[in-house]
Amino acid sequence: MLRGTVPDGPGYYTTPAVFTDVDPGSRIAQEEEVFGPVLAVTAFDDEEHALALANDSRYGLGAGVWTSDVSAPATGLAACGIGADGGRERINAYTRPKAVFVSLL
Repeated sequence: MLRGTVPDGPGYYTTPAVFTDVDPGSRIAQEEEVFGPVLAVTAFDDEEHALALANDSRYGLGAGVWTSDVSAPATGLAACGIGADGGRERINAYTRPKAVFVSLL
């Protein structure tokens, strides 16, 4: 586990930190929304186990699955964030671009 350090100065900041072998029931996996350069890593046995781990939290703002198999995408929506269907691409589905030309001369 590589832990970040708290730099001198005002505010609540940390340097980048990587937590490895994170227990799926731990606070960082279940309760905490960490806004910052923090990565919590949990190993899994197979695709079903990976999806079970990803879905075993009410949060999902920065959750993801890193894999070399792009043939089976999986997404979700949890208690925070707007999910895979709520990003910029989804907003664009509800808008139409419009151009207005105005003479400035």
